[in-house]
Amino acid sequence: MGLTRPQFKIITLFALLTLGGVFPVQADENALHRAQFGSQSTLLAVIIDFERYRNGLGDRHLHQQLDTHLTRFRQHFETLSSIQPRLAEARRAALKQQWQRVARRLGAWLVTIEQGGFIDQEITYQYQEEMTAFWDQLSTQTSSSGLITPSEESILLLQHSNLRYLNAHWKLAPYAHHHLTELVALLDRQVQILQPRTTDLQRKWALLKRALLQEDRSMGFIVNRYSGDLIELLEPPLTTDF
Repeated sequence: MGLTRPQFKIITLFALLTLGGVFPVQADENALHRAQFGSQSTLLAVIIDFERYRNGLGDRHLHQQLDTHLTRFRQHFETLSSIQPRLAEARRAALKQQWQRVARRLGAWLVTIEQGGFIDQEITYQYQEEMTAFWDQLSTQTSSSGLITPSEESILLLQHSNLRYLNAHWKLAPYAHHHLTELVALLDRQVQILQPRTTDLQRKWALLKRALLQEDRSMGFIVNRYSGDLIELLEPPLTTDF
Protein backbone atom coordinates (compact mmCIF):
# COMPACT_ATOMS: atom_id res chain seq x y z
CA MET A 1 0.00 0.00 0.00
CA GLY A 2 1.33 3.44 -0.95
CA LEU A 3 1.74 6.33 1.41
CA THR A 4 -1.00 8.92 1.72
CA ARG A 5 -0.04 12.53 1.02
CA PRO A 6 0.02 13.55 4.72
CA GLN A 7 2.06 10.44 5.61
CA PHE A 8 4.56 11.23 2.87
CA LYS A 9 4.87 14.81 4.08
CA ILE A 10 5.53 13.90 7.66
CA ILE A 11 8.10 11.24 6.71
CA THR A 12 9.83 13.77 4.46
CA LEU A 13 9.78 16.31 7.27
CA PHE A 14 11.29 13.90 9.78
CA ALA A 15 14.03 13.00 7.29
CA LEU A 16 14.72 16.70 6.85
CA LEU A 17 14.81 17.45 10.56
CA THR A 18 16.74 14.40 11.77
CA LEU A 19 20.29 15.62 12.08
CA GLY A 20 23.11 13.33 11.11
CA GLY A 21 26.25 12.75 13.12
CA VAL A 22 28.39 15.87 13.44
CA PHE A 23 32.08 16.02 14.08
CA PRO A 24 34.16 19.02 15.18
CA VAL A 25 36.08 20.62 12.33
CA GLN A 26 38.34 23.61 11.95
CA ALA A 27 36.61 26.74 10.65
CA ASP A 28 37.39 30.39 10.30
CA GLU A 29 35.67 33.10 12.31
CA ASN A 30 33.42 34.12 9.42
CA ALA A 31 32.06 30.59 9.03
CA LEU A 32 31.31 30.41 12.75
CA HIS A 33 29.64 33.82 12.60
CA ARG A 34 27.42 32.77 9.69
CA ALA A 35 26.43 29.55 11.44
CA GLN A 36 25.66 31.33 14.71
CA PHE A 37 23.52 34.07 13.22
CA GLY A 38 21.95 31.74 10.65
CA SER A 39 20.87 29.24 13.30
CA GLN A 40 19.15 31.90 15.40
CA SER A 41 17.50 33.72 12.51
CA THR A 42 16.22 30.64 10.70
CA LEU A 43 14.89 29.10 13.92
CA LEU A 44 12.92 32.28 14.59
CA ALA A 45 11.72 32.12 10.99
CA VAL A 46 10.51 28.54 11.52
CA ILE A 47 8.55 29.54 14.65
CA ILE A 48 7.04 32.52 12.83
CA ASP A 49 6.18 30.45 9.75
CA PHE A 50 4.40 27.85 11.84
CA GLU A 51 2.32 30.51 13.60
CA ARG A 52 1.33 31.91 10.21
CA TYR A 53 0.63 28.46 8.81
CA ARG A 54 -1.56 27.54 11.77
CA ASN A 55 -3.44 30.86 11.56
CA GLY A 56 -3.77 30.48 7.79
CA LEU A 57 -5.40 27.06 8.16
CA GLY A 58 -2.88 25.19 6.05
CA ASP A 59 -2.09 27.66 3.24
CA ARG A 60 0.18 25.89 0.71
CA HIS A 61 2.46 28.89 0.16
CA LEU A 62 3.08 29.18 3.89
CA HIS A 63 3.89 25.46 4.05
CA GLN A 64 6.48 25.88 1.29
CA GLN A 65 8.00 28.84 3.11
CA LEU A 66 8.20 26.79 6.30
CA ASP A 67 9.89 23.94 4.41
CA THR A 68 12.49 26.38 3.07
CA HIS A 69 13.35 27.73 6.49
CA LEU A 70 13.47 24.24 8.02
CA THR A 71 16.03 23.28 5.38
CA ARG A 72 18.10 26.39 6.07
CA PHE A 73 17.92 25.85 9.81
CA ARG A 74 19.19 22.30 9.49
CA GLN A 75 22.10 23.48 7.36
CA HIS A 76 23.12 26.22 9.81
CA PHE A 77 22.57 24.04 12.87
CA GLU A 78 24.64 21.16 11.52
CA THR A 79 27.42 23.56 10.58
CA LEU A 80 27.32 25.19 14.00
CA SER A 81 27.42 21.80 15.72
CA SER A 82 30.49 20.91 13.69
CA ILE A 83 32.56 24.06 14.14
CA GLN A 84 31.53 25.59 17.47
CA PRO A 85 34.81 25.33 19.44
CA ARG A 86 33.18 25.62 22.87
CA LEU A 87 30.44 23.09 22.16
CA ALA A 88 31.41 19.82 23.83
CA GLU A 89 30.20 16.50 22.43
CA ALA A 90 27.69 16.01 25.27
CA ARG A 91 26.25 19.46 24.59
CA ARG A 92 25.96 18.71 20.87
CA ALA A 93 24.07 15.51 21.63
CA ALA A 94 21.73 17.26 24.08
CA LEU A 95 20.96 20.05 21.61
CA LYS A 96 20.31 17.52 18.86
CA GLN A 97 17.93 15.49 21.03
CA GLN A 98 16.14 18.62 22.19
CA TRP A 99 15.59 19.76 18.61
CA GLN A 100 14.35 16.36 17.49
CA ARG A 101 11.69 16.37 20.24
CA VAL A 102 10.45 19.73 19.00
CA ALA A 103 10.70 18.64 15.37
CA ARG A 104 8.60 15.50 15.89
CA ARG A 105 5.84 17.53 17.52
CA LEU A 106 6.05 20.15 14.78
CA GLY A 107 5.84 17.51 12.07
CA ALA A 108 2.79 15.86 13.63
CA TRP A 109 1.11 19.24 13.88
CA LEU A 110 1.65 20.01 10.21
CA VAL A 111 -0.23 16.85 9.29
CA THR A 112 -2.97 17.60 11.84
CA ILE A 113 -3.47 21.09 10.39
CA GLU A 114 -3.54 19.79 6.82
CA GLN A 115 -6.20 17.25 7.77
CA GLY A 116 -8.27 19.95 9.48
CA GLY A 117 -7.68 18.57 12.95
CA PHE A 118 -7.77 20.44 16.26
CA ILE A 119 -4.62 21.08 18.29
CA ASP A 120 -5.27 20.89 22.01
CA GLN A 121 -4.23 23.91 24.08
CA GLU A 122 -2.19 21.75 26.45
CA ILE A 123 -0.22 20.35 23.51
CA THR A 124 0.32 23.91 22.30
CA TYR A 125 1.68 24.85 25.68
CA GLN A 126 4.04 21.86 25.71
CA TYR A 127 5.35 22.72 22.24
CA GLN A 128 6.05 26.30 23.29
CA GLU A 129 7.82 25.10 26.42
CA GLU A 130 9.98 22.69 24.43
CA MET A 131 10.78 25.21 21.71
CA THR A 132 11.57 27.92 24.28
CA ALA A 133 13.95 25.55 26.08
CA PHE A 134 15.66 24.71 22.80
CA TRP A 135 15.92 28.39 21.87
CA ASP A 136 17.44 29.21 25.25
CA GLN A 137 20.13 26.58 24.81
CA LEU A 138 20.81 27.52 21.19
CA SER A 139 20.97 31.27 21.85
CA THR A 140 23.29 30.69 24.82
CA GLN A 141 25.70 28.89 22.52
CA THR A 142 25.40 31.40 19.68
CA SER A 143 25.34 34.71 21.55
CA SER A 144 28.61 34.52 23.44
CA SER A 145 31.03 35.45 20.66
CA GLY A 146 29.99 39.09 20.28
CA LEU A 147 30.31 38.82 16.49
CA ILE A 148 26.80 40.00 15.65
CA THR A 149 26.56 43.12 13.48
CA PRO A 150 24.05 45.97 13.95
CA SER A 151 22.13 44.82 10.88
CA GLU A 152 21.92 41.26 12.17
CA GLU A 153 20.84 42.46 15.59
CA SER A 154 18.08 44.44 13.89
CA ILE A 155 16.95 41.38 11.94
CA LEU A 156 16.69 39.26 15.10
CA LEU A 157 14.88 42.03 16.96
CA LEU A 158 12.47 42.43 14.04
CA GLN A 159 11.77 38.69 14.10
CA HIS A 160 11.16 38.76 17.86
CA SER A 161 8.72 41.66 17.36
CA ASN A 162 6.94 39.89 14.53
CA LEU A 163 6.56 36.71 16.57
CA ARG A 164 5.24 38.59 19.59
CA TYR A 165 2.73 40.34 17.30
CA LEU A 166 1.52 36.98 15.96
CA ASN A 167 1.30 35.34 19.39
CA ALA A 168 1.80 37.24 22.63
CA HIS A 169 2.58 33.99 24.47
CA TRP A 170 5.96 33.71 22.73
CA LYS A 171 8.51 35.25 25.09
CA LEU A 172 12.01 34.30 24.09
CA ALA A 173 15.37 35.40 25.49
CA PRO A 174 16.76 38.01 25.64
CA TYR A 175 13.40 39.83 25.27
CA ALA A 176 11.18 37.60 27.39
CA HIS A 177 10.26 40.44 29.74
CA HIS A 178 9.77 43.12 27.07
CA HIS A 179 6.32 44.17 25.89
CA LEU A 180 5.78 44.51 22.15
CA THR A 181 5.85 48.30 22.44
CA GLU A 182 9.29 48.05 24.07
CA LEU A 183 10.55 45.77 21.31
CA VAL A 184 9.34 48.24 18.69
CA ALA A 185 11.07 51.11 20.52
CA LEU A 186 14.33 49.14 20.65
CA LEU A 187 14.05 48.33 16.97
CA ASP A 188 13.27 51.95 16.12
CA ARG A 189 16.49 53.05 17.83
CA GLN A 190 18.41 50.29 16.08
CA VAL A 191 17.13 51.34 12.67
CA GLN A 192 18.22 54.92 13.38
CA ILE A 193 21.73 53.66 14.22
CA LEU A 194 21.91 52.10 10.77
CA GLN A 195 21.46 55.43 9.00
CA PRO A 196 22.22 56.50 6.42
CA ARG A 197 20.20 53.79 4.75
CA THR A 198 17.89 53.77 1.77
CA THR A 199 14.75 55.86 1.87
CA ASP A 200 12.91 52.61 1.10
CA LEU A 201 14.06 51.18 4.43
CA GLN A 202 12.95 54.25 6.35
CA ARG A 203 9.58 54.39 4.56
CA LYS A 204 8.80 50.73 5.08
CA TRP A 205 9.93 50.79 8.70
CA ALA A 206 7.60 53.73 9.40
CA LEU A 207 4.66 51.72 8.04
CA LEU A 208 5.72 48.53 9.83
CA LYS A 209 6.18 50.34 13.13
CA ARG A 210 2.66 51.74 12.90
CA ALA A 211 1.27 48.28 12.10
CA LEU A 212 3.09 46.60 15.00
CA LEU A 213 1.72 49.18 17.43
CA GLN A 214 -1.88 48.98 16.20
CA GLU A 215 -3.78 47.82 19.28
CA ASP A 216 -6.50 45.93 17.41
CA ARG A 217 -3.93 43.94 15.41
CA SER A 218 -5.75 44.89 12.22
CA MET A 219 -2.66 45.36 10.05
CA GLY A 220 -1.36 41.80 9.98
CA PHE A 221 -0.82 41.90 6.21
CA ILE A 222 1.50 44.89 6.56
CA VAL A 223 3.42 43.17 9.35
CA ASN A 224 3.91 40.01 7.31
CA ARG A 225 4.80 41.79 4.07
CA TYR A 226 7.04 44.55 5.36
CA SER A 227 8.91 42.40 7.87
CA GLY A 228 10.22 40.34 4.97
CA ASP A 229 11.00 43.47 2.94
CA LEU A 230 12.98 45.00 5.80
CA ILE A 231 15.03 41.85 6.29
CA GLU A 232 15.98 41.95 2.62
CA LEU A 233 17.05 45.59 3.01
CA LEU A 234 18.96 44.92 6.21
CA GLU A 235 20.91 41.97 4.85
CA PRO A 236 22.82 39.66 4.98
CA PRO A 237 21.52 37.57 2.07
CA LEU A 238 21.78 34.30 4.06
CA THR A 239 18.34 34.85 5.64
CA THR A 240 16.56 37.41 3.53
CA ASP A 241 12.98 36.25 4.05
CA PHE A 242 10.89 34.60 6.73
